[in-house]
Amino acid sequence: LNLNGTTHTNGGTLSTATLAVGSGATFTNNGTLTSSTALSGAGTLTQGAIGILNIGGTAGITALNASAAGNTVNYTGAGQTVAPTVYHHLTLSGSGAPILTGVSAINGNFTLSGTVTPVATTGMAFGGNLTIGTGTSFDAGSFTHTLKGNWSNAGTFTAGTSTFTLNGTSAQTMSGSTFDNLTINNAAGVSMLTDETVNGTLTLTSGAFSIGAHTLNLNGALSVGGGSLVGSASSNLVVGGSGASTTLPAITLNNFTLNRASGD
Repeated sequence: LNLNGTTHTNGGTLSTATLAVGSGATFTNNGTLTSSTALSGAGTLTQGAIGILNIGGTAGITALNASAAGNTVNYTGAGQTVAPTVYHHLTLSGSGAPILTGVSAINGNFTLSGTVTPVATTGMAFGGNLTIGTGTSFDAGSFTHTLKGNWSNAGTFTAGTSTFTLNGTSAQTMSGSTFDNLTINNAAGVSMLTDETVNGTLTLTSGAFSIGAHTLNLNGALSVGGGSLVGSASSNLVVGGSGASTTLPAITLNNFTLNRASGD
C-alpha cells in the first residue's frame, strides 16, 4: 500500500504487508493498523490516541509519531529494530532480541511477551507499568532507569550494574526480581508482592517501602533518606553478601537473618 499526497486517516482496521507513506504525506492511525512486512517511506505516520499499530517487519519510515497518550505500538516480528522515537504504550511480542538503540522514553506501559530478549542501550524512563512476561527477558545493562508504574516480572530480569528508581506519584507494586541498585522515591509508597533481592544499594529517598508477607534480601548497602522500610509480623529480612556493615532502621519483622561477616 503506497500513500502519497497530503493527509490520510485510518479509523477502522487495516492490514497490509507493506505500507509506504510518501514524502510530504501524513497518515494518522485512529484504528488498528497492521504492517506485516515493511513500514517505510519519507512521510509521517502519526498514532492517534486510540490507535494500535502492529509492526511485523522493518520500521524504516522517516517519521513515526507515537507519543499520543493512549496509543499502542506493538512489534510482533523477530529481532526487529525498534524505531527510535517517543512511545506511549510499547509492546514487544515477537521473538529474538529487538534492538532498542535510541529508545529512551516510554510514557505508558512497556510490555514484553512472546520470547523477546531486549537489552537496554541507554537509560530509559517508563511512565507506566513494566511487564516482563513468561518466556521473555530484559537486560537493564549499566544504565539508570525510572519507573512510574508497577513492576511485574514473570520472565528473566538481568540487572547488570543498573539502577532502577521507582518514582511514581501513586502507590506502586513490584514482583519477582533481583536488582543491582534500587531506589524508592515515591511519597505514596511501594509494596512488594513477592520476595525481592537487592545486590547493590537500596536507597530509600521518599515514601514507605513495604515488605509485606515476603522476604527482602539485602546483599549491599542500605541508604535511608526521607523514606522508610516497613515490615510486619509476617515480613522477613535477610542481610547477606560480603559488603560493609550497614545500619538498619527500627522495623517489625517475623524473621531476621544475618549472613554477612561484617555485620549489620
